[in-house]
Amino acid sequence: MLDNTTRKIIHIDSLVIITIVVTLQSLLCESIITMRWFLNYLEKPFWFTFIAFAILEMIRNKVNLRSLMYLAIPLLLSFHTSRILINKTFVFTFALMVFCSNDSIEKVVNIIYHVTRIFFWSHLALFFLSRLLPIGLNDYVLYDELGARYGIFTYNPNTIARVFIFYVALSCFVHDMDLSVKKWLIIFATTTILFYLTRSDALYLVGVSFLLTKATGSRGVDRILTFIVKYGVPIFTAFSLSIAWTSRMPFLQQWLLQLNVLMSNRLTSNLKAIGLYGLTWFGKNSVFGKLFIYQGVTYNYIYADNMYVYMMVHWGLVYLLLFAFLLFCSADKLNYKAKAMILILLMYGIGENGVIGLYSFFSVLIAFSGIVKNDSEKLGVYLGGIQ
Repeated sequence: MLDNTTRKIIHIDSLVIITIVVTLQSLLCESIITMRWFLNYLEKPFWFTFIAFAILEMIRNKVNLRSLMYLAIPLLLSFHTSRILINKTFVFTFALMVFCSNDSIEKVVNIIYHVTRIFFWSHLALFFLSRLLPIGLNDYVLYDELGARYGIFTYNPNTIARVFIFYVALSCFVHDMDLSVKKWLIIFATTTILFYLTRSDALYLVGVSFLLTKATGSRGVDRILTFIVKYGVPIFTAFSLSIAWTSRMPFLQQWLLQLNVLMSNRLTSNLKAIGLYGLTWFGKNSVFGKLFIYQGVTYNYIYADNMYVYMMVHWGLVYLLLFAFLLFCSADKLNYKAKAMILILLMYGIGENGVIGLYSFFSVLIAFSGIVKNDSEKLGVYLGGIQ
């Protein structure tokens, strides 16, 4: 028989392993340094590791068949979509939801935070090192009307900005919305450097995260957050398509067209994307980033730079509906910091689409944990008064 000390030494927390695998899978595919290496050598081992430890976690928590039924449809949908889009992140993320509850979500988010932190700082350090020494790594540089924009060893300048934005959000969550002045000074200095290198306007969300930490304890702000979490998906979806439905409201549309210019024509691009790609219910592997002709005009790289429209034309409308339903059901059950994280995701989605990675989509796990009963039957989901 093993004594208690030995048991503690050999014990492996399967939930920790699962979360590390899922987070790494999404981050390694964002990096110029690791993406091909991961796809060629690590993808299958990651799958086997995930499946093995998922089975261990289900055995440890005695997850029964009835419990699994709560996520059976989303899991099957995610598997179907993953095959269409050739992206297994859907399966990983939805499967991880099986193990998230009120008593595990803090641990899960904490792991995502640490993995994302290592990824971001290692890439930023390598970027500056490559400017000082010939280390044999070539960075991705995008040249557009803004000038040279550096990817910092990711495939797009907006990608490293996204990693940093959600790294800051994760920091706020992990530290209970109470970051020190020193940490904020480091964050703002890094934000300034990143904006200079990437020219990503989405970095304004770092400031939003700062304001949310300072509004902690405000009942008024908490009520506003609850409303936005509950109704944010339909509101922001309507806004994303506002150029179309305000066609008979000249004054409002004129204002929106001016806003569209400030948003780098994202609102009109949303409509062009829907016109080009069409809508899909369960996912469609749309071809992005190529020249095409739309209504007699040639466009280059027009796509849905918007999470809500991207779901409509690429992931599938069913995911937009499930997302809206999940947030509606969980809004009244979440604490302030959880709702703040969801707000960051919703606001980011207005002008960007790359949110499928767990390091940015972790808010979905938080929302799901809000409707999971905190007892031995992890998936005793309750919606409203139905248990």
